[in-house]
Amino acid sequence: MLASLQTTKRPCPHGTDKPIHSKKIGRVELDFAKLAIALAIIDYMSGNNAYDRYNLTVDPRKSGTWGQIILRNWSGKASDGLSKEFDGHSKWTEEGDKVPYIRDLVETTFDCEHLKSVRIFLANNAIIAAHRDYMEFKKGFRRLHIPLRTNGNSMNSEGSVVYHMEVGGIYYLDGREAHAGGNLGAESRLHLVLDFCPDQPVASLFQRPERNLAVGEMDFVARPALSDVDLDNLIDGLAGVISPRNYGTVVGLINLLPFTNDFDTAAVYEVVLDVAVRSGKSDVIELARADRRDFLGFE
Repeated sequence: MLASLQTTKRPCPHGTDKPIHSKKIGRVELDFAKLAIALAIIDYMSGNNAYDRYNLTVDPRKSGTWGQIILRNWSGKASDGLSKEFDGHSKWTEEGDKVPYIRDLVETTFDCEHLKSVRIFLANNAIIAAHRDYMEFKKGFRRLHIPLRTNGNSMNSEGSVVYHMEVGGIYYLDGREAHAGGNLGAESRLHLVLDFCPDQPVASLFQRPERNLAVGEMDFVARPALSDVDLDNLIDGLAGVISPRNYGTVVGLINLLPFTNDFDTAAVYEVVLDVAVRSGKSDVIELARADRRDFLGFE
């Protein structure tokens, strides 16, 4: 049992009517002494803010951030933080060169022929807003997560399912589904995130698939139901106070719903729009419609 969370290991937390596309596909053996040195170096790196619009602080009374550190990408420069479809091979950045253990781990575990980027996703007291990935791309990527440091307050969501990822596990995340993730606590969470060409079979991404590939059980997180009455009261209350000045804070609160309650990630910006419409403020409604379109692709 993970601290702070009630978890259940089973194939699907809600039965076959609510399948989850993301899955645990294997494990990587970590040298924890070398990993500790690498993480200590990463702790002093500056995050890239290319996706800062997605960054939502959980508790505004405390400092916190969701961000990324670019270790390998299309240009070989850590300042190029936006994902990009491109032909050819990716290159290690100056930040990637500072963590030789991570470089070695990637190059000995994976076939880098089709590797397009390597990043560290970091989070403490922050989540990434509900969204769908790859909407701006023709193909997108096949994305794998490997937690390097985590805690019981770190969670990811897909649809109405929430799960926790364990250190050393290899997880495939289907970014085309509505999802979110982050860390509700102050202790930092660090994930190694790799993007590959999407049309390659999973086994071909590994140097030795027989060593690393093995479908595992997910640690699903149980949350209490949110009644229609409670949701309606929440919408009414937030509609009475929302404004362009505090819009981000209100949106951050609503984005927590999938993690605190049995609530669908794709419905987050429906609630944001409901709050905006009930407020009667045209400028807030415009912000809500833009977020709904940009994050989830809904007009």
